[in-house]
Amino acid sequence: MNNEWELLNTDKIGIVGCGHLGEAVAKALVGGGLKKENLLISHRGNPQTYQKLEAQGLASCLAKNERVFSEAKIVLLTVKPQDIPSLKESALSSRALIASCAAGVPLETLEEIFGENVLRIMLSGPDTVADGRGVAAMYPENEALKRLFCLMGLNLIKIRAEHDLDVFTAGVCLTAALLKTESPSEEGRAIEKIGLEYPLLKQLYVWAKDALPEFENKTAKEEYIAKMATKGGVTDAIITSLERGAPLEEALKRGIARTEEISLEIKNSLAAGKSRAT
Repeated sequence: MNNEWELLNTDKIGIVGCGHLGEAVAKALVGGGLKKENLLISHRGNPQTYQKLEAQGLASCLAKNERVFSEAKIVLLTVKPQDIPSLKESALSSRALIASCAAGVPLETLEEIFGENVLRIMLSGPDTVADGRGVAAMYPENEALKRLFCLMGLNLIKIRAEHDLDVFTAGVCLTAALLKTESPSEEGRAIEKIGLEYPLLKQLYVWAKDALPEFENKTAKEEYIAKMATKGGVTDAIITSLERGAPLEEALKRGIARTEEISLEIKNSLAAGKSRAT
């Protein structure tokens, strides 16, 4: 076993939220060498999720949110952005390093909910994470998370500012977007154009081309795109724009804008909660 994993296996890793991304993260962690007894997973109780975890031998890792936050050294949040505020009570006494993968939820808001020991991360799609083809970004940088991502087989993309995470979030949706456009010449022109404003997208385009999955038929491809495009999310915003006839560069800008809208929605939700409390 890798010496890094031997060090890491002295502590527990927690995952809060076990949708497609949470399942992929769990698979990457265990597949990379994390002992199952050092993995804690919480979810909402969906029977299908339980069956999937049981099939992977991970049912014993299930725990309530409170236990995940109290026992894990690192907690990865893979819930929807709108669900982040609801975790505040569960994490009140937590000393864990909390890494939020919720698109559009700014660090300022996360610190208001969880305190100072929190950072933002973004990962590529679940299939790429599970298969060792994924990319990740974080803000601010953290050495423990860097080691964790490396051991999971994720390629860390370096960013300079928090806003770059919004660009990264749209960029990792390129796998779905490229499947939707199916025009290499259009793709190239679009990326060159938007790359002048967002150079990070050019880097992620190269990754996305290599990470594109292959499909047996058109139905399988459409099902993949639909699974990627969670309703109301960033990929959904990009795919919807493409379906309405927008060029790829405009669809990507719509994805970036959607992360900003999510940020505002979360801030408004927190403000409303404070207002009700008073």
